[in-house]
Amino acid sequence: MALARRQLLHGQGPLADMGKPRMLAAVARTLASRAEDAALTLNGDVLMLTRVAGTLQKHNTDGWYDEDYDRILYP
Repeated sequence: MALARRQLLHGQGPLADMGKPRMLAAVARTLASRAEDAALTLNGDVLMLTRVAGTLQKHNTDGWYDEDYDRILYP
């Protein structure tokens, strides 16, 4: 298996590193276009983000969050 593919499958390497910010940018665009409460889960069982009454809250940040992502989530 090629190194880049193996790294991507295991959440490592430059391709995997680009996935998180791109996913969060898509989520931020969606949240900006709508006002209702929302939740973002990973694989349907790990809560990552919620927005209730306009307040965004991060959850389970150990595995996915980096402070640089605040620029994406709070433009």
